[in-house]
Amino acid sequence: MSSKNIEATDLEAWFSSERMKTYSFHSDPEALYLWNTHVTKAFLEDIQHVEVLLRNCVHTVVSSKYGQRWYIHPAIPFDQQAKKSINKAGPACWDYQRASTAARASYC
Repeated sequence: MSSKNIEATDLEAWFSSERMKTYSFHSDPEALYLWNTHVTKAFLEDIQHVEVLLRNCVHTVVSSKYGQRWYIHPAIPFDQQAKKSINKAGPACWDYQRASTAARASYC
């Protein structure tokens, strides 16, 4: 999409005027929006890696105290929403833990 063929009002129709206010000061709001999208994508992969690293670290530390299935340990005071999420993921998560390393790849 070329910025020459589009007006800021067209972008507002797609994204809402509130969203586009962030970019309206720029002479080419679409170009700025696309630049922001590319910058965001550039960070997303690193953020995903940090998320996995953090989850693995939490699992290692917490499981050393509460066991491999720490997420169902009664001493951990999860709120109702967390308990609901654990119960929803439960069977798949437990099956994943019992699977061999080779079989785990099929879960991904």
